[in-house]
Amino acid sequence: MTRVHARWESAVALIAQIIGTTALVVLMLQVSVNGILRRLFGIQIPLTLELTEWWYMPLLAATGIALAAIWGEHFYVDIVFERLAVGGKRVLAVFAGVMTLALTLAITWFSLQRALDEAAIGRYEPVTRLPTWPLHFIIPFAFAVFSAVLIASLIRLLRGDVSELGEEPSDEEAMEATL
Repeated sequence: MTRVHARWESAVALIAQIIGTTALVVLMLQVSVNGILRRLFGIQIPLTLELTEWWYMPLLAATGIALAAIWGEHFYVDIVFERLAVGGKRVLAVFAGVMTLALTLAITWFSLQRALDEAAIGRYEPVTRLPTWPLHFIIPFAFAVFSAVLIASLIRLLRGDVSELGEEPSDEEAMEATL
């Protein structure tokens, strides 16, 4: 059974897709045109390497983290989990969710502190003077989204939503969900 995403999850996923796709297309175009121009005419597009390193790749990584969290496409190790009854799966999923949430909240907090420090000093790439401080806010944003998705998932698990576990609800649970 596929879980239906909340509106906010779908909205964040759409925004992440737009940002990630735009970054990927612009990255591909800039690197390709830069390569062609260098090969044919010996001309190079300024800041191609720096933009790729400091802007495009962090955008792609962060949007990937957010989308993997929303779509449930992150890694699972199902060796034990698949053999458990629904109750055991729920307990294990809540435990793993709480532990993961603690980690994602810590990453969010500490990366936000770092981003605020970088913004305060106006960090830039030293050779080209390309501003890099805004990119430091991508990681706390991505992990804040991941944390919000985990919280929503934990709430659904604690309410007894077995679709979070990849299970079909029983007829009784389906009737309760409709009430």
